[in-house]
Amino acid sequence: MVHQGTIDTLERRREYGRWVYSFESKGYTAMLAQNEPVPKMNYSVNLTSLAELNKTIPLVTYQDGTKTVNYIYVKENSTIWDAFIAYGYKAYQMFPYIYGTNNVRVTPKTDAQHSYASAALVNFGSVKDVRGIISDAYMADADGDYSTSYSSTAASGMNIVRTRYYALDNQWLSSPFVGLAAKVKYSNRGMKGAFLTYSGYEKEELFDRAILSRDDFSLGNRPIGRIEINIRDMRILTTVTCYADGN
Repeated sequence: MVHQGTIDTLERRREYGRWVYSFESKGYTAMLAQNEPVPKMNYSVNLTSLAELNKTIPLVTYQDGTKTVNYIYVKENSTIWDAFIAYGYKAYQMFPYIYGTNNVRVTPKTDAQHSYASAALVNFGSVKDVRGIISDAYMADADGDYSTSYSSTAASGMNIVRTRYYALDNQWLSSPFVGLAAKVKYSNRGMKGAFLTYSGYEKEELFDRAILSRDDFSLGNRPIGRIEINIRDMRILTTVTCYADGN
């Protein structure tokens, strides 16, 4: 199974003597970003116990055996996914992601590899998007002074200046520097990438390894950061993108 979720919109129309159905659907995990958890301090939690403290989303599962962190502070007007982001970075310096069908993970599951040396490539290339990256972030201390800071070497290397100031965040009260690093690195996600499109589908998952090296284009051996599947002209086309985010 590739996808399981709710049908958000459904249209039925008569066209050229036949009924045509069009629909849009998101996986059940999308509801993690549509629900607000109870604003409070959650002590000694791992990924599963943090999820159990909040709304139960049907058919969503969670990685077992994750680390326990001292606390996760849930702010007002935040989402369950925001809480997972804070947990993932505190526990593993990694942001959460969806594996398979509606399974939330905070570490790569396998070292599965996919070689595209003999694949029927449709196109390949690279992409760069620096519109959202933060260069410098500051957090206030208990006295209101912005005494903690974190800077992006990737942004400074491109002469990009985008500064942000944050109030004292209880989410990162014990480690404001780590909190700022998380905010800056999150802004850098998907900044630089290389992609290829091929005819077919090899059941790739996020953080599997993509391997391709040829004279005119090379991915090397890199983790997969995006998978897009399209049906076009009666063919299944899969686009795999690998990212190299800056700090």
